[in-house]
Amino acid sequence: MRRGSIDITSGGIQPHQPFDGYKSFLDTSTAHLRTYVASGSVASGSSSQFGGVHHAQQQTSGQSSQTKWEEPYFDDTTPRNVTGLVGKSAYLSCRVKSLGNKTGSQYLFNQETKVSWIRHRDIHILTVGSYTYTSDQRFQATHHKDVDDWTLQIKWAQKRDAGIYECQISTQPVRSYFVTLSVVGKLNLVRIFYIKPGRLVVSKNLNN
Repeated sequence: MRRGSIDITSGGIQPHQPFDGYKSFLDTSTAHLRTYVASGSVASGSSSQFGGVHHAQQQTSGQSSQTKWEEPYFDDTTPRNVTGLVGKSAYLSCRVKSLGNKTGSQYLFNQETKVSWIRHRDIHILTVGSYTYTSDQRFQATHHKDVDDWTLQIKWAQKRDAGIYECQISTQPVRSYFVTLSVVGKLNLVRIFYIKPGRLVVSKNLNN
């Protein structure tokens, strides 16, 4: 399946080659993306994969009782609309809870769980974990462990970068958090000088 010149079955990659540790995840992720986009989930609104706390049960060997553990979920207070300036860096964030708890069955779960950023305009995988999975090196993901935040930085943002970006957790099924980026030109600042009552002078374009 192709969108323009991007082949999403191979992750939409040009010169870059992935680390071996990411290959199986990306093969699975792109398959999920094709099913996900075809189902119209972006337009249909909320579902079980949008935010929220999800629980599952897993029985460890040698134990008769089941242990309850918490799957990763999004902090839905993170901004969903971001405005950036042309030529400046734009920052998109998503906060993933319960991803770093490496205890018991949760440790096994997290070994297979990745956080990715995907550009929806062409279904292009931009980053996987902290690895940039695109030839456009303006994109970079940073994990702030102290606040469980995964931030996508777009350096020297251009108006063409505007659109929907997806922060995705590779759970089963995948969970997604969408952020819409708007990119604008220079802000037109206005300075007002009050000369005397009833008269004023306006000076525009302070940027010039």
